[in-house]
Amino acid sequence: MTTTDCVHCDELSALVEAAHEQALTALIRQPSLGMDAVAWLAAHLGAVEAVIDDLLRRHAIAPPATLHEQRSLNRDLLRELRLLEQILAGDALVRRADLEKVRDALLQLLSEHAAAEHLLLEQLARGIGADAASDAARRYQRALAAGPTRPHTHLPTSSPLVGGLARRVARARDHALDVLDGRRNPLPRQRRRPDQPGRWGQYVLGASLGMIEERPPPVE
Repeated sequence: MTTTDCVHCDELSALVEAAHEQALTALIRQPSLGMDAVAWLAAHLGAVEAVIDDLLRRHAIAPPATLHEQRSLNRDLLRELRLLEQILAGDALVRRADLEKVRDALLQLLSEHAAAEHLLLEQLARGIGADAASDAARRYQRALAAGPTRPHTHLPTSSPLVGGLARRVARARDHALDVLDGRRNPLPRQRRRPDQPGRWGQYVLGASLGMIEERPPPVE
């Protein structure tokens, strides 16, 4: 099984497809990488809500009914993902759940999600232009790298401001739990630019280099 092909192969679609494939690979290789699938899909759905949904809403790219249907599908995916996480974590509340049925349901939902999402991405790329699409790809990549690693099925979505704050709190909580649980985070790391010295730092650095250069050679 594979997710839908990247028909309109712009940068954003390629990044989204890569996240789909990472989750798909982890689901197929269950249970050893099951938690990786949870992290990839949780982060992807968080980045979709923060970046892609925001653009679709602001630019009125697709009919409201289409967007509502896609968001409903995403919520179904989150709920099934939460069930998978509970099973893999040994939660007694879901001890009777069938792991194979949950995985099959997730694979089906992921296929439907990916197919519908790429159609929206094609419309988005055509509607906002190449420069804006490239900026959206960078924003999606940053949101993915710093995204939640667990599914959150009850975060508010009615307000972008409130939703954004809730996602940041959830993300901080997830990353703290990852450390406490010793849980591997498969998401790509954000590349941090080295800190540049300020005016005082440049002065001290320049003075230090000057002192080094002005030292007389050793006497033989």
